[in-house]
Parts: sequence; structure tokens; C-alpha cells
Amino acid sequence: MIVFEGKLSEKCREYYVRKDNKQSRLILMLCCAVFCLPAIAPAITEHWIFFLWAFGVPACVLAASYIPTSEKDKELMVPAKVTIDVEADEITAENTVFYITKKITEATVVYDMGEWYHIYFGCKYDRLGRFVCQKDLIQGSTVEEFEKLFENKIERADRTL
Repeated sequence: MIVFEGKLSEKCREYYVRKDNKQSRLILMLCCAVFCLPAIAPAITEHWIFFLWAFGVPACVLAASYIPTSEKDKELMVPAKVTIDVEADEITAENTVFYITKKITEATVVYDMGEWYHIYFGCKYDRLGRFVCQKDLIQGSTVEEFEKLFENKIERADRTL
């Protein structure tokens, strides 16, 4: 069993929070587009005031999404413990607000970010990854054993993704 437990470094936490914020902004803008695009037709045919709805709402939502994340919220976003149980073919990320379990064999890519690993499941570009494993927090095993477990899936990142 491989366990990564403890508080993530500031650099690792900021990477994860920045990645999560980008994904949240993208989802917010897609939702705004779905609800605000129908306002363009009435703006053209009825009254110009509908343009305020079509462009004002997305602008307000986007501006609100840039409000800085509090330290308390950052702690709730990142995993406090990642457990890899090879015999049960399970990898678990947990914190006080989430507990996620996936099959190890479902991992598609593991990015080696230098100080930590980021494991993704499903599509290679699926960015909802709660599985952040900082190398110096490993317990009960070694980094070499972790790399052997994911040997065909590890990609060295030349930059912070």
C-alpha cells in the first residue's frame, strides 16, 4: 500500500487551485452562453435592452469568478490523503469534504510535475483530478515503487500544466 498523507506544499496547492479555478470559469462561461444566447434574437427584433442580458450577465459572472479563493477553501479543495491499494486495485483521494475511489487500471496518464504527481482517469484531457500526490509525503513505500506501478503512464511535464 502506498500512502501520500500530509499538507501539500504551497506550490502544489497553488497549481491545483489555479487548475480548478480555470475549469470552473470554463464551465461558468459555457452555462452563461447557453442561457444568454437566446436573448440575442429579442435584442435584434424587439428592444436593445436584451443586449444587457446577453452580454452583461456573462461579464458579471466572469468577474465574480476571479474573486480570490480563501485559504480555508483551498484546504478543502486539495486532498489530505491519497491511498493506493495495489491488491484491491483502488486509489482513493480523501479530505474532510470528499472521498473519491477509482480503479488503478483506469488511470490514463500520470503527470510528473517535479515535486508531485497528478493522476488522471478516463480521457487524457479530463482535468477533474483530485489525485495529487506530493513525492515527499509518501509513506509505506518509495517513489520508485509508485513509478513502477504507473511505468507506462507517466509523462514528465516540462512545465506546470
